[in-house]
Amino acid sequence: LAQKIVNLREALNMTQAELAAKSGIERTALNKIEKGTRKVSSDELKAIALARNTSADMLLDLKDPESTKN
Repeated sequence: LAQKIVNLREALNMTQAELAAKSGIERTALNKIEKGTRKVSSDELKAIALARNTSADMLLDLKDPESTKN
């Protein structure tokens, strides 16, 4: 999950600070989440997904990204 968050953030050319601000998570907390040294809460996962315009299911590999297309 940590690497997936990093990959998706980098794909949008966002910094940790930008994603943290957009998702309402402290940058230091996001840094630890991305490093895998801190677990992400369900609320934080939802906030990251919403900030990235994706679903928590996709971040958790529970949903195929292709199935979200209209």
